[in-house]
Amino acid sequence: MLDREVAAMQTFAEIASRALTACAATDPTPPSTCSVPPSRGRTIPKEVHRIVAELGLRYRPTYAADLEAHRARLALLAEDLADAPPALLEDAVREWARASRFMPTAAELVTLMRAALDAADRQPPPASASLAAAYNAARLTGRDDLQWIGTGDSLRLVPIAEARRLHASAGGSMGG
Repeated sequence: MLDREVAAMQTFAEIASRALTACAATDPTPPSTCSVPPSRGRTIPKEVHRIVAELGLRYRPTYAADLEAHRARLALLAEDLADAPPALLEDAVREWARASRFMPTAAELVTLMRAALDAADRQPPPASASLAAAYNAARLTGRDDLQWIGTGDSLRLVPIAEARRLHASAGGSMGG
């Protein structure tokens, strides 16, 4: 019985060898002349490396055998997040660590970063800007040479030319 199994394995090995040789003969892809495997060529900022490394410490694998896979996963995560602003990434990692006991994917962290950006975009303008806009809308006729502007917590009356210049430099966030 053992002889039949050995003979069957030898036959299978011969068939597989012929199939591989036939595939290699018909494969239009030339063999690689590169001695170093190609990389994606992305430079990963040190801050992103640090943040991802700290994330890896929070979610350590349970078995020593998984350490190599964990290290590879962290390297891929750092590569996927190389373009992320470090401050946003750090906030997203902190938020994730408070909410989940599982290590995040790059997509999950990007979703958190986008949500933080969207929330920042929805912030109302300072009260002084809203007040300046209300004052300017109710402006008395005959005083078109002055305009109220609001910056931070202050409200002031300036010549219209200066107000336009300040309004343009602030990207339209001043009351006007």
